[in-house]
Amino acid sequence: MILETGMTTKAKCSSSGRRTLEKIHRADFENVMLNQTGDRNLKRFITVAQEIGLKVPFVHMDCTDISSIWTPDEKQQPFMEYAKSTIELCGDNGVGTVIVHPSYAKLECCPPNAMGIDNMAQLVRTAEKAGTRIALENMDTTSFPHFETLLEKIDAPNFGFCFDSGHWNLHMPEKDLLGTYGARLMAVHIHDNLGAQGNPNPTWQDDLHLLAFDGVIDFDKVAKGIAQSSYDGPVMLESHRSTKFGDYVDLRPKYFLDAAHNRAMKLTKMIQQHRQCFLSGGSLGK
Repeated sequence: MILETGMTTKAKCSSSGRRTLEKIHRADFENVMLNQTGDRNLKRFITVAQEIGLKVPFVHMDCTDISSIWTPDEKQQPFMEYAKSTIELCGDNGVGTVIVHPSYAKLECCPPNAMGIDNMAQLVRTAEKAGTRIALENMDTTSFPHFETLLEKIDAPNFGFCFDSGHWNLHMPEKDLLGTYGARLMAVHIHDNLGAQGNPNPTWQDDLHLLAFDGVIDFDKVAKGIAQSSYDGPVMLESHRSTKFGDYVDLRPKYFLDAAHNRAMKLTKMIQQHRQCFLSGGSLGK
């Protein structure tokens, strides 16, 4: 099984969406992850990406109001309508997986409850009818109870897990998320950071979105976890050229994307090597 590579449009390599997609394609990425900016733009960019020659396996839903699924406030109905519309649009346009958050991680949310479970289950049923899937992304410690609850309570073949390497390393490196949820792994977000550095409450400013291997994440451990999972999708990078750390802002977009593709290929090969060893009953050590 040969894994492909992918890049997010949030790489910030152009002010033009089309030029960003063209640059990602020229850097030899086969896939792109789009971020939701409204149904009209989303449909247009899915079409543009496909015309350029990029696959669109993932769309990241706008989750600013996702916490409303857990509480009966004025945002809940508009969010549910928006989410269902996005899911249906993705299904109609061949997008395999929609990425969602369990809650809005920058804000406190009420404890997990039956209302939130039922609302997410509605979205999962919408996705099933649309022929697509929903992958729940690991975020921070505040939203982790919601993450655990949803994956425990909603047992559907089209509802699974999106592993974010940066969030994992920053907020819960002690948890074996890939080991626990690997059988339901549907998407990955690969980026690096410097970890919490002893800070018990790291903020989103610490989520640096560096290129893989530029921070402190043990990517051999990540590669092993993915290799032992059921995942066969792309190694999708979620690194940002505009980060204030590293020298990416001084790199021309072409060089940044070429470096990103090299890192994605490196991780892809590591995953494949581990997978071959596991299948043959061997080990690469560690």
